[in-house]
Amino acid sequence: MKRNLVTAFAAIAGSQVLILVAQSVFSPLLIRILGPTIYGEFATLSAGFGILMILVSSGINGGVRKYIAEEHAAATWKSNVFAYYFRLAFVFAIIAAVGLVLAAELGIVGTIFDPRYTPYLYILALLVFAAQFREYVRRALMGLKLEHIGGMLNVVYKILYYIAAIGLAYLGFGVAGVFVGQILASMIGFVIGFIYISKSISLKSLFRSTPPDFPRKEMFYFNHNSIVYFFLLKTMYEFDILMLTAFTSSTLTGYYKGALTLAQFLWLLPTALQGLMIQSTSDHWAKGRIRKIEDLATRSTRYVLLLMLLLAIGLGALAPVFVPMYLGTAMEPAVTPLLILLPGTVGFAVARPLLTINQASGNMRTLIVATGAAAAINFSLNFLLIPQYGMLGAALSTSLGYGSLPLLQVWGARVLGYQPFKHARLGRISATAILSASVIAIMSMSFGSITFADLGAPWLGILGTIPVSVVVVPPLGFLLYSLIAISTGAIDLGEIFEILVKIPDPVGSTVRPIKRRFEASDQFGNEQSRASAIKLIIGIAAVIVLVSGAVIAAGFPLLAMTPFGSADDGVLGSIVDQPPAPPSPDGPSYTETVGGTPEPTPSSTPTSTVTDPPDQPPTEETPPDQPPTEETPTDQPPTEETPTDQPPTEETPTDQPPTEETPTDQPPTEETPTDQPPTEETTTAPPPADGTTTTTTEPDDGIFQFQLSASS
Repeated sequence: MKRNLVTAFAAIAGSQVLILVAQSVFSPLLIRILGPTIYGEFATLSAGFGILMILVSSGINGGVRKYIAEEHAAATWKSNVFAYYFRLAFVFAIIAAVGLVLAAELGIVGTIFDPRYTPYLYILALLVFAAQFREYVRRALMGLKLEHIGGMLNVVYKILYYIAAIGLAYLGFGVAGVFVGQILASMIGFVIGFIYISKSISLKSLFRSTPPDFPRKEMFYFNHNSIVYFFLLKTMYEFDILMLTAFTSSTLTGYYKGALTLAQFLWLLPTALQGLMIQSTSDHWAKGRIRKIEDLATRSTRYVLLLMLLLAIGLGALAPVFVPMYLGTAMEPAVTPLLILLPGTVGFAVARPLLTINQASGNMRTLIVATGAAAAINFSLNFLLIPQYGMLGAALSTSLGYGSLPLLQVWGARVLGYQPFKHARLGRISATAILSASVIAIMSMSFGSITFADLGAPWLGILGTIPVSVVVVPPLGFLLYSLIAISTGAIDLGEIFEILVKIPDPVGSTVRPIKRRFEASDQFGNEQSRASAIKLIIGIAAVIVLVSGAVIAAGFPLLAMTPFGSADDGVLGSIVDQPPAPPSPDGPSYTETVGGTPEPTPSSTPTSTVTDPPDQPPTEETPPDQPPTEETPTDQPPTEETPTDQPPTEETPTDQPPTEETPTDQPPTEETPTDQPPTEETTTAPPPADGTTTTTTEPDDGIFQFQLSASS
């Protein structure tokens, strides 16, 4: 199969889709098994390890991918490039592993965060070697233009990693088990990739020195600049996790990482495009094809922006019901940071193609300045907002930092001599997003948290717990968004056909005859047909809005799900204390720590006054022929046997006024007059020694009743 930009992208994108499927299936399982707190610990260690690996491998991987792709007269050029960077990768891995062991022995990490993180450093020291060489052979395969093999290697690694990690975590090995699973999967991936590389280059070069005219200094200098660049880029989505753990707790870090994981799912296809374009644009820069670079940048950013806006609108509209369903109800606090992160996530995705094009120019200074400015904004905002606002401050600062990245990269592109947004159609894309978002949001809110089981489909079993909006909104939203994008001219139908016909069969062969008929008709795309399409879109949107309004009017809970979760038990309710909930029939629970019923205190939980049921002899000193009275006026003096330092009170919930119980077989007992002493003796003595449980029942008007039990 002949390689071109689209087929190479299809190979990488296909592997990214498989990775997305694997992550979408396995990530929630791993999060549910570990729980928010342990998952937060894993996220913290992974963030620190990710930054370390940037210093260890980023320049090496970028260098081998760039230089091994170049064509030279020397037959041994590719083998020498592979051998040079392989030896460099081994030296850097040794330095990093030794550094981790020393950090564990000296207790450096335990001083900054918590001592419980220290033992994991020994496992990470082993993971350095496994991750270094697994990623090195994958990048080398991509540089050799074997993207389909490099992509599938990543798929194999991800699947093996998740299987091993989930299995070990389920067996109780926790964070250590997850990292051991990563080591095993990385080693298998390295062996497979090394076998494929041996078919393209001579492995004997690993044991020979490079020729005297080999550009070692240039490659090493490229490595230095790349380390700084990738380090700055990595800090933008790792420092927030480390700072959140340092200032708050691993539990909040777990919530935040769950939101970040969902947001970063949207980056998979832009990341695939970014990984491809460094080889594709290197030759254009070398030959001075600025116009081709400009056209490539404009198209890639426009396509990425259109795709990301669609995904962000859909995820944002469905977040209140999707996050609890997908990650579990324990991760519901992740909804709010996810909504805050989405705008910045779109900005970061748009910047990804520009980052790669600017990097391929070889002018690392401009790239480092632009990326460093965005990283400084991100770090400063995190430092200012996290101590005061916790994970919400982390989400806001990270989103703003992400959003600044494409603007700064546009500045860098203009310095390099091209304009990436020259024909990006930003106005038309904005109109598409605004029109689509309003209708999609109304659709999602109209269904609220209604599930298929609520609609009378119990035969679906566990599938009945899926919210209706998660099934209905995505396809309708995609259709509406696509039609609006074509109608506004954000993307042309001819461009869609141009992309589809270059995809390998069976997609390409199926689309070609459709494309020929489209070109022969020469009717779609003119002003009259576009106006008709706009009218069609307006009609469809009006129908959706009317149907959603009818659904709301029919009783579907629009207000049951707010943008921040349930109106009664929302996301914010899991972060800040909520008013105490009414006691359950089994009695009050004092086990909740956040948003639950507060623990009883002497001032809020008075000594109970008990009244015997009618079928039992009275336990108080109340005459048997006189029904007990419940309400004792506050202006009466203390009763007999009642200590003078505590007024007689009833065990009455604080959120209801005291009421009296009138047995059905006795006439109602009137409230004790103010001039009559109470007939009931109130004591502070403990319950009867025989373990008898006495209750006080507080009827209101026969509608709301509950009992507070007190047992010895």
